[in-house]
Amino acid sequence: MKYRIKLKPLGKYFFGGEKRFKKSTYKGEKPKSYYIKSRALPQQTSVLGMLRFEVLKQFDGFDIKKYSEYTSEDHNQMKKLIGSESFSIEEDNQDFGCIQLIGPVNLYHEEKGLLNKTPFNHNISNGDKGFYTPYQLKSYDGFSNHKGVCILEEYNPKSGLTNNWLTVKNAIVENDTIFKTYEEVGNLIIDKKEDDEKGFFKQDFKTLNNHFYFTFALEIDGSIQLKDSIVELGKERSSFFMTIEEITNETKLDTYDDKIIFRSDAFLTREQLDKIRENTKFSIVQENEFRNLRRKKGNENYQFVEMKYNFIKKSSVYYLKDDKKSDILTIIRNNKNLLKIGYNQVD
Repeated sequence: MKYRIKLKPLGKYFFGGEKRFKKSTYKGEKPKSYYIKSRALPQQTSVLGMLRFEVLKQFDGFDIKKYSEYTSEDHNQMKKLIGSESFSIEEDNQDFGCIQLIGPVNLYHEEKGLLNKTPFNHNISNGDKGFYTPYQLKSYDGFSNHKGVCILEEYNPKSGLTNNWLTVKNAIVENDTIFKTYEEVGNLIIDKKEDDEKGFFKQDFKTLNNHFYFTFALEIDGSIQLKDSIVELGKERSSFFMTIEEITNETKLDTYDDKIIFRSDAFLTREQLDKIRENTKFSIVQENEFRNLRRKKGNENYQFVEMKYNFIKKSSVYYLKDDKKSDILTIIRNNKNLLKIGYNQVD
């Protein structure tokens, strides 16, 4: 079954990024960063974790309890429902039980419908700001040693890249009309006898304005029928009202023969990136850092090791050489595990 999931924040939320606080346990220790901001959208891995818990919570006959209290029969039932392992980039095709496919998290507006992130090649310098207007790519032959080099016509570095959203009809929705930010100040020093100013921090929380929701597509098998619920997501265990609707008509986005647009964050190996660059005329790419916990078996028990990866950010664009799109799409979509939870989604 295919569903559209909508998540409405019931208050402020915080989705963590690379900057994190380190609590001080003695006088004078400074936090790693004094100012951190919530990501606008949750990570796909966080959505997977939320869904796995929700499946267990809503499945009739399964009792949520402390991990140490689960029996072997409980573990076997969990494996059937949600799989036995956390997501790992190192694996190619993990089993997440009844959860078959998660789409990238985007936004939904009650009147405008589905919103996708605007591709980075939108012309914000001189283009029509009401609608998606891509920069024109031109070959630059001004000097003999620069023949064949491509540039974006009308691009102004001072303007930077777009950070807005698009309706399915390519109308721009300004980022500032969607999100609200809340600032909080605190202190991480536990021993506050003196110098406690060294532990002061500022933390930016977010929420969505009225009529906006987070949304993603979900495919699950027939072993469970999910119902509307209140769920927790994010570092501060923020609450969201989750609504579930069956998908009857799938929204189709515009595609282009000469370019690839990243509709989600994506992980590619160095070898894959090299192959793509060989077939690329020009690219507009930003990166996100991503941390993934891997379970490694030690001498006596399992240990968790935190691995850091660079992901290509949603909205990045590659302009391709002639007739190479099919080959590049195959490379990007190679990892079934990433595709399964909403990464590496491209058009």
